Amino acid sequence: MNEKLKKTALKLEDLILSFDTPQHVYNKLMSLCQQQPDYFGYVGPKNVINLSLLLYSYKTTNSFELGEKMIDDSMFLFLLYSDGTNHRETCEACAGDGKIDCDSCNSNGETECPECDGQGEIECYACNGSGFDSDDEECNTCNGSGKLDCPNCDSSGYVSCDVCDGEGLETCSNCDDIGEIETDDWYYDIMSILTWNKKLIDKSVDTQQTLVPILNYNNYIEYQDNYIHMTYISDNHLDFKKGFRPDEVYCFGYSNYPKLTFSHDFSHIKAEGPYRHLSSYE
Repeated sequence: MNEKLKKTALKLEDLILSFDTPQHVYNKLMSLCQQQPDYFGYVGPKNVINLSLLLYSYKTTNSFELGEKMIDDSMFLFLLYSDGTNHRETCEACAGDGKIDCDSCNSNGETECPECDGQGEIECYACNGSGFDSDDEECNTCNGSGKLDCPNCDSSGYVSCDVCDGEGLETCSNCDDIGEIETDDWYYDIMSILTWNKKLIDKSVDTQQTLVPILNYNNYIEYQDNYIHMTYISDNHLDFKKGFRPDEVYCFGYSNYPKLTFSHDFSHIKAEGPYRHLSSYE
């Protein structure tokens, strides 16, 4: 192991206050990278990762031996996981509003009064619309007009639309007022990790790009002391092929020497992965 890197680890040792897992040490180093990007940019991403393991080893055993073994045994794994949540897209029919223009009232919120056919007046009930009573005198009820103001619409000729309750909008039947349409795609997460755990490595090598998971997601979380979580990409979605199961972790690639780069803000280290191999699952 590079003696210069060990000396660097000893200089940084007092800054590492949380070292329960290699992940804690890595997270602290990335925080230092953000504070001193020029220095750690010179150190390089690969050496920062190795420093994480050397510092963890030294803090927990007062020796670099464990860290050197972890480095020698380590491999980068590129993992895929979905909890089976369906991707939802904006409803095109209502543009995501959940409402569309009411057909019954042409989005006006009012329809023609059924009692007066939109005239605002109805036939006088006293004279049957003639304007005269039984004695051929002018009808006192309608003053001889034969018409009365329509009480159903207050003589306006229009009433509130029963379909949209006067709003001018009705529920979008395409999305049932939600504004989104559920697709067959599932959301999924991509995780790149560095692990020195032989079981994880062997299972990943044996099953990469297949529908055989390396382990259940809950078990994956239980293994968190055995890997460093490098990157996490979420909010992707894919129409997975039959046989892909939710809550399982799959390996779509691995590498001993991937291209490593710092993120633009030095918050994490990116390992270039075989993302084109995701097509094996669709």
